[in-house]
Amino acid sequence: MLWWTILVTVVLALVFAFVSLYVVYRFCAPEDRKERKFAFVIAVWGVTLSCLHILVFTLDVANVKETLHLHLEGVWGAVLVSSTVTVVVLIPLSLFHYDALDSDEEKSTVGVAVARTAALVCVVTAIFFAFWWLIGGSDSGGHSSPLAFLLSFAVVVGWMVFSWMGGIGFFAIPFCGVYSFLHRTIPISEPEYEALCSRMHDTSGRLLEVGKQLEGQSSKGRKHKNRVIEFKRQVRNLEERFAAAETAFHTSDSVVLLNYVWLVVSMIGGCISVVWIVHLFVHNVFQLHPFLDGALVNLSGVVPMAGTLTFFLLSLHLLLATLAGFWVVTQFTTPFPVLHMQKGATTLNSILYNIEVLLIGSFAALYLCAISFSEYAANTCLLTQIVQKMNTVTYMHNIMTYLQYGQPALALAFPLIAFAIWKLGSCCTAERDEADE
Repeated sequence: MLWWTILVTVVLALVFAFVSLYVVYRFCAPEDRKERKFAFVIAVWGVTLSCLHILVFTLDVANVKETLHLHLEGVWGAVLVSSTVTVVVLIPLSLFHYDALDSDEEKSTVGVAVARTAALVCVVTAIFFAFWWLIGGSDSGGHSSPLAFLLSFAVVVGWMVFSWMGGIGFFAIPFCGVYSFLHRTIPISEPEYEALCSRMHDTSGRLLEVGKQLEGQSSKGRKHKNRVIEFKRQVRNLEERFAAAETAFHTSDSVVLLNYVWLVVSMIGGCISVVWIVHLFVHNVFQLHPFLDGALVNLSGVVPMAGTLTFFLLSLHLLLATLAGFWVVTQFTTPFPVLHMQKGATTLNSILYNIEVLLIGSFAALYLCAISFSEYAANTCLLTQIVQKMNTVTYMHNIMTYLQYGQPALALAFPLIAFAIWKLGSCCTAERDEADE
C-alpha cells in the first residue's frame, strides 16, 4: 500500500503540473509565451504549488488512515516554505523583470528586478516582524514562534481573497456551466453556412450603400449623429454574426460532446458546492452536527481509500471554486483592470498577479479543510504540528475564526452578486455605445 500511495501521489502531482501548464498556456498571449519564458515557468509553478497544498494534505490523511509511517514534517516544511518564497520573492521578481523599462539590455533588466525584489522583501520582512511584535502574543504568555505567526498571518491574508473568490465560486461553477451551455455554438451544415453567408453578403452591401450616403451628407446635427451610431451598431452586429457563423461551421462533433460533458461536470460541482455550504453552516458556524466530517469517518470505516478519495475531491473543490470565482470576477468586473483574464490574450503580468492572489488564498483553503474535517483528519501532521501551533497565536486565531463566516454568506449572496455583475456588463455595453458617438 505504501508504494501504491506514493505512486498515485507522484502521478497526481504530474497531472497537476500538466494541467497548470495547459491553463497558463491557454490564457497567455502568444508573444509572451516566446519572449517571457522565466515568467511563464514561474506562473506554471505557482498554479502547481497551490494544487500541491491539497495533494500533500490528502497524502497526510492517507498516511494516518493507512498507517504508512511516512514522516511528512519535512514535506510540509518544503511546501510551505516554497509557497512563501514564491509569493514574496519569485512572483515579484518575475513581475519586476517583466515590467522593467530597460528591456533591451538584459543585464540591466535583471539588475533592476533583483534590486526591486530585495527592497520589497525588506519591506515585507519589516512589516511582518512589526506585526509579530505587536499582536504575536501566545496563549501561554510571551510571543509565539515566528513560523506559527507567519502561517497564521498568511491564512488571515488568504481569507480576504478566499472568502470572496471561493464564496462566489461555489455557485459560479454551475452558473458558468449552464451559461456556457445555453450560449454554446450549434454546428451548421454547409448549405446553411452558404445561405447565412449569402444573407450577410446582401446585408453588407446594403450597409455599404448606407455608409456612402452618410459620408456624403453634410449635416452634422443630432439626427445625423444618431444615424451614424445606429450604422456602427449594425456593422458591429454583422461582424459578430459572421464570426459566429464561421465558428459554427467549423465546430466538430467532439466540441458538442464536450459541451454536454462540461454541463454535467458543472452540475455535479454545483451539488458539491451546496453540500459544502451546508457543512460550513452546520459544522463550522453553528457546530450542530459533524455532517461531512462524520460522513467521511463512517465511509473510511467501510472503504478506507474511498474516504480518502472523497476527502481529496471535497478539498480540491475549494481550490476549483476559487478559480471559478477568479474567472467570474475578472471576466465581468474588477477594481484592477490588470487582473482581467482572456483566453489567448492575457499578458503574463496579469496571470502572475492572479496566481499571486490564488496562492495566498490557497493557504486559507488549506486551513479551512483542516478545521472542517478536524475529526477525520485528526492526528495528521498538519493538524498536530502546524494548525495547533497556529491556534496558539491569540489574536490571529480569533481573526481566523470569524473570517471563515464570510465565505458561506458570500455564496448565498451570489444571485445578488450575479445580478450586479450583469447590470455592470450592461452599463459597460452602454458606455461602449456612447464611445461610438
